[in-house]
Amino acid sequence: VLRRLGRSIVICHSQGGQIAFEAAAREQCVEALVGVEPSGFTSEVGRVDNVPVLLVYGDYLSASSDLPPLLEIGQSWLETFRKAGGQADVIDLPRLGVHGNSHMLMMDDNSDDVLGRVTSWLEDKLES
Repeated sequence: VLRRLGRSIVICHSQGGQIAFEAAAREQCVEALVGVEPSGFTSEVGRVDNVPVLLVYGDYLSASSDLPPLLEIGQSWLETFRKAGGQADVIDLPRLGVHGNSHMLMMDDNSDDVLGRVTSWLEDKLES
């Protein structure tokens, strides 16, 4: 699909993270990659080090017993990614004073606020 579409911004959620990050490592047309509480990443970090990456997290991750430690998995991947020269940012909503988000951030009452933050990040990264 990415090959057929050409220049793309990839946004993924949860278990779709592994697929999206692997696809971005294989296709040169990805201009930015946004992971909304992704549970998986690519091990080929050198293949996406030229793609700006954003990870977005809400505040109920630690309260859920059925989710893996998504924040810790993401932080570990970020360390490896940054050491490989990649540029990545994190929107940690609770640290920004935004509370009440479930694992389904795009369906929460404040989804427009979350989308606004992601859109602002994309505009900033894709302008340069």
